[in-house]
Amino acid sequence: MKTEKKRTLLQAAVFCLLIALLVTGLNAVFKPKWSTDFKSGSNIRGFYAMPGNTVDVLILGSSNVICGVDANVMLEEGGISGWTCGTEAQPLFGSLAWLEEALRFQSPSAVVLDIGDLFEGFDEVSYRKVFDYMRLSPLKIRLLSEYRANHQNIDWFSYILPLVQYHSRWNELSREDFFYKDVCLKGFFIRTEVRGSAIPGIDTADRSEREIPQENLDSLVRMIGICKEHDIELLLISCPSIRITAQEHNAVERIAEEYGLAFLDFNDVLMWPDIDYAADMADFQHFNVYGAKKATHHILEALKARCFLPDRSDSDLQRRLSAEYRSELEKTAENAEPVN
Repeated sequence: MKTEKKRTLLQAAVFCLLIALLVTGLNAVFKPKWSTDFKSGSNIRGFYAMPGNTVDVLILGSSNVICGVDANVMLEEGGISGWTCGTEAQPLFGSLAWLEEALRFQSPSAVVLDIGDLFEGFDEVSYRKVFDYMRLSPLKIRLLSEYRANHQNIDWFSYILPLVQYHSRWNELSREDFFYKDVCLKGFFIRTEVRGSAIPGIDTADRSEREIPQENLDSLVRMIGICKEHDIELLLISCPSIRITAQEHNAVERIAEEYGLAFLDFNDVLMWPDIDYAADMADFQHFNVYGAKKATHHILEALKARCFLPDRSDSDLQRRLSAEYRSELEKTAENAEPVN
């Protein structure tokens, strides 16, 4: 009887294991890969592939930083190891979530946060891109519980088991869903388009402020506290966009002053004479690769003035990542428009 009972328990355990493996595999297939457009999924999957404690600058934000802050330039100019955990239209709570998740694996000396979505409202698709490829853990459960507390109409369980959300994709599955290769480039997306017309910048004479949505403000203040607790230098930036107003600039500037943070606003066009806003923008709110290189130089200089960042240029890993970046640049060079 005991032998029979053990055999039954073993069979049940094997069956449960097979079901778990099947569901895991189906989850992987049915989830959108987010590997095109702004590579939200690729950036995250690539981050998890980095060895522990090898990322010294963590870059957070929306597609603005995916296109506008180039961690590869940080490596080439100063030997600094950075990674962009950016996702398309990343909400501030999403940036907070990825700061906490990143700290499970890395010990960055600095965090660069773009505030372009600080004034935006709720958009569930952007939260899907934040959480779809975050590993399941007690932290993720807690973050999703907080997310549900603020947005009670969401299907919370589908964030734990994405197959619930995406099972209807069966008739649109492509080869990419089964066989895909991420091109991460430290979370950077190379764009060579040239907008051809400058953005207007902001009216610095206007000193009024725009109110920040409370959920976003709470997330930002929590990020400031986490960075202080871990002795991390937090740098606020605003990538150029025709949507950014003087009122938004003023609100962020006040917060930066209140908490003793540096704030680089690339919408204040007179501050950055080396940036050609007609030639260095891909569209109305994203740098191209030329503008990203210039902006990243200024970001790197600001960071080096405020915290110590080790030189990792002699690392085999960093050399390999740099070679991959150079290879991708060469592939896209033939499509690039000439820029002075």
